Amino acid sequence: MTATPATFGSLTPPGSPPRKKNKAQEPSPSQDLPCINNYRGYVPPPGTTTVEAIDLPVFLSTHGERQAPLAFFRQYIAPRKPVLIRGTLPDQQWRAGTLWKDPKYLKSKAGKARVRVETRENTREEYGQGKETTMLFEEFVTEVVDKENQLLYLVGRD
Repeated sequence: MTATPATFGSLTPPGSPPRKKNKAQEPSPSQDLPCINNYRGYVPPPGTTTVEAIDLPVFLSTHGERQAPLAFFRQYIAPRKPVLIRGTLPDQQWRAGTLWKDPKYLKSKAGKARVRVETRENTREEYGQGKETTMLFEEFVTEVVDKENQLLYLVGRD
C-alpha cells in the first residue's frame, strides 16, 4: 500500500474564509491513511545566520489589533519561519510576559517534557539540516538561557 499524505483542508488561519472541500481528496472514515510530514525545519536564505526579531507592541500597532493575528500567521506560522518576539501584549492581566521570562517558572511548568531540538556545530552553520536530538525542556532552557548556547533551536511538533 502506498502511503498518501493526509489533507488538512479544514484547517484555516484565523480570519480566513473557509476552504472549499474537494470530496475526491477526502479519505472516507474507513480508510487508514497515515499522516506524512516531510518537513525538515526552516531553511533560512543563504548567508543568513540570525533569526528575525519583532517588537510585539509595534507589530500590533502596525497591523492593527484585529488584523495582527492573521498577519502573524501569514508571515511566520504558515511558512514556519522562526521569529524572536520582543515585548508583551498590552493586557496587564496576561502574566505570561513576565512569567515566560523566568527560567525557573518555565522549568517548573514543563521541565520534564521531552522536546525535539535541532542542533548546529557552530553559529555559521544554518538550521534546517535535519540534525535533531531530544532532551528535557529543563535541559533546553538551561542550555539556551543559563549557558547562552546559540546552537540549539526548539522544534515544533509535526
